[in-house]
Amino acid sequence: MKLFVAAVLLGSAACAYAAAPGDTAVEVNLTHEVAAPPAKVWAAVGDSGLAMLVPDFVERVDVKGSGVGLERTLHLPGGGAVREHIVARDDAAMTYSYAIVDFGPVPWLECTATWSVRAAANGKSLVTYRARIVPRDAATKAEARSISERNQAAVFAQLDRLFR
Repeated sequence: MKLFVAAVLLGSAACAYAAAPGDTAVEVNLTHEVAAPPAKVWAAVGDSGLAMLVPDFVERVDVKGSGVGLERTLHLPGGGAVREHIVARDDAAMTYSYAIVDFGPVPWLECTATWSVRAAANGKSLVTYRARIVPRDAATKAEARSISERNQAAVFAQLDRLFR
């Protein structure tokens, strides 16, 4: 399952549209409060190499380029890799979006996602993850949601460890 955890983290583009009737798309929208100011949290969430967020389920991340168009390849434990492109980034607004362009061993046809950080009360931050995932078939729809939610829970837990 570590391989699937890495897969969900890797996709992104704003999820501002709804799935069509009969579509197997899965929409995921998660928000987590972190006990640190937004600028510090953005330094971790906005890190294109993901180094601070994925040590538990990615062996290494290779990055080519910068900003919009950046390509990152997440090498998964046991082999295989997932490749994604940054499709939008706004450091002032503390948000970026990405799309998976090579799924490797992950059983999906499409995955886009957006990460964002904003201020919360008492100097804390709210981190939001939104994704739209299209699994290879309808039978894996529930699995796709479960994988995504489990992966993001691991990222949120890592953020909590970083900012205790």
